[in-house]
Amino acid sequence: MRVWFALSLACLLFGAPAQAKTPLVFEITCDAAREVVDEMAKGLPADVDAVTKTTAVRADCDGKRVDIARSVELKQSRMEKDFRDYLQKQDDDFACGTKALRRLIDGGWRVAVTYVFTDGDPVVTTPACDNA
Repeated sequence: MRVWFALSLACLLFGAPAQAKTPLVFEITCDAAREVVDEMAKGLPADVDAVTKTTAVRADCDGKRVDIARSVELKQSRMEKDFRDYLQKQDDDFACGTKALRRLIDGGWRVAVTYVFTDGDPVVTTPACDNA
């Protein structure tokens, strides 16, 4: 009883031991990532909006990355100058707002979304979530 009381008092006075304050870090396995990708792949191609379709999704287990391919039925050369910022914001909102993708990102995986327009080079975004 004295030991328990002494430890409780020490934790109150000096805080919990360092390992108790370490945030929970979890490892996402390749199988877990593939489950997410398989679920996302159902029903592809899928419309994102009037001119954009998600055409493929795959898990790169060696690179700990989920690749999402999208086609855009517009000429990149006719897009507004800040369209890349718009795509980045859209993909941040999508990936971070999708529970399964957010879990992958929080577990150390990256998500890369590649847009292929009717002209120009592909545009790639890498969603990032605010962990605050």
